[in-house]
Amino acid sequence: MVQHGVNKVLAKVAAIHHKINPDYSGIDTEVDALGMNDIAEVSFKLNKPIYFDAFKKHRTNGSFIMIDTKSNSTVGAGFIK
Repeated sequence: MVQHGVNKVLAKVAAIHHKINPDYSGIDTEVDALGMNDIAEVSFKLNKPIYFDAFKKHRTNGSFIMIDTKSNSTVGAGFIK
């Protein structure tokens, strides 16, 4: 589930585009899955539309958190490009 502001929508990862290396080398790695604390550019498929801004333009409306639907725990955070 993705929580964007007060909206909670069911989400599924549609694609993992690439993993971003934390050393800021600019080298992106192609991967099929992500591990703990990995940073990546991904696309989601949502069950309903959300209205958003790019993070660079509006920090609050350009960010979200990911919630595990079974435990209701926060499992990740993201920024909209």
